[in-house]
Amino acid sequence: MNKVEIMFKDRGIYKKRITLFKKQLAIEFITECKKNKIDILGIDALLITGNTTQPNMENSIDFSVTPKSYDNWDVAIKFLNERSDIYYFEIVCSD
Repeated sequence: MNKVEIMFKDRGIYKKRITLFKKQLAIEFITECKKNKIDILGIDALLITGNTTQPNMENSIDFSVTPKSYDNWDVAIKFLNERSDIYYFEIVCSD
């Protein structure tokens, strides 16, 4: 777990060994990753209703295939800003 994950671990929802964030908190998380030069590898969107947690691939993005020199923090924030507030997001980042 990197230092940003530690900072945010109690601010999201912990579900099945992952921490999920509402959009604004996910943006704050990515901003902290940018400040600390922690790469974002992907964003997974999930819809939580009642007792179900459903992944939504149409609102997820994979940065793991982009070159290491690629600045994906701003792209990730732009991506999140374009998503609906109904989703929770798992941010996958480097250690």
